[in-house]
Amino acid sequence: MITRFCLAALSCLLPLTQIDTTAAQYPQFPKLVVCAIGDSHVTPRSALVRELQRELGSDYRVTGHGRRGWTTDRWIRAGDFAAECTGADIVLISLQGNDRARGIPWHTIEANIHTLIASLPPSVRTLWITRPSDVVPRLHLGRDGIHLTLRGAKEYAQILSPIIIGL
Repeated sequence: MITRFCLAALSCLLPLTQIDTTAAQYPQFPKLVVCAIGDSHVTPRSALVRELQRELGSDYRVTGHGRRGWTTDRWIRAGDFAAECTGADIVLISLQGNDRARGIPWHTIEANIHTLIASLPPSVRTLWITRPSDVVPRLHLGRDGIHLTLRGAKEYAQILSPIIIGL
């Protein structure tokens, strides 16, 4: 008797409770995917990629696809530049530092960057960023004078984030 009464009471109260299962059933997807690709500044575990994610927030998903020591020509020869960023809305290109260190002329670097950008789908927005050692005001760099410290990565992410949001 008590069991029947409890079941009857629950069946009356159940329609009054709201159960929101949409969040559990349908995970939230970021609005935009940012693919950071190029050299060692944007490897998957780089401080810059982490800080960009922190600055941009949950409306973005930042992925790092940098390869240490790679030049623009090396990316062209590999032939997988566009494939690395499949599904990205924005491609952040961090390339030129290794080229410049090898003495490659600026016009060649620029032509190579344009070749890489042309390999991407036309709907993808791109941002070619300068190497951190060329940013003014000066960013905090490591002892090698090339790579960002955590503080430098935070500073650079704060500079880049509004630009990325505006794309």
